[in-house]
Amino acid sequence: MLAGDLNDAAYLDRIDADLARCDVFINNAGVLRYAPLMDLSDDDIAWMFQTNVMAAVRLTRRVARHMVARQRGHIVFMSSIAAREVYRLASGYCATKHALSAFARSFRLELQGFGIKVTEYMVGFGPTVWSRLKGETRYGLKAIPLGGYIRMVGMLPPAPDGTSRSMSTGRFATMVADARRQSLEEVVPGEEDRAFYRHPVHQRMIV
Repeated sequence: MLAGDLNDAAYLDRIDADLARCDVFINNAGVLRYAPLMDLSDDDIAWMFQTNVMAAVRLTRRVARHMVARQRGHIVFMSSIAAREVYRLASGYCATKHALSAFARSFRLELQGFGIKVTEYMVGFGPTVWSRLKGETRYGLKAIPLGGYIRMVGMLPPAPDGTSRSMSTGRFATMVADARRQSLEEVVPGEEDRAFYRHPVHQRMIV
């Protein structure tokens, strides 16, 4: 175990050699302060952004350099459903999770072609009652059915012609085309058969 301050540059320098041997890197650090925004100080907000966002950016950038050199690796971001929804008294925290999600999605596109996977999990509420790993997928049941959200590569299928283009110029059609385009950009070349939309209907419904 390599305990230390993720916002300390000297600490990051000390563990860089260990990061060079990392095959799976999980960004899991996070802090939260519930309070009305007007009651939060600049230091409170900076504290959340430094740990929830900047620490992940610094570490991911370091470990990614080593993974790119080896042409393999897996980077995981443990986020929150606060990256998709917003909550009262958590404006600062929600902002950090939205920022982390945008970083993960953008960096995933940068790493395409280098043999590196980038996965993002939005964790929800409730203890896990049962879970079982089958192949590369873990199935589980939560005591409270507010389990969260997982962003999977290739969630939206391409248009019937195999592209993300739309023949219509309407607002809704344009939104659909943009969503398809983003989904297709996330599919790593050579792994098209693993895209979410290619799974059987019953598996997609369970997820």
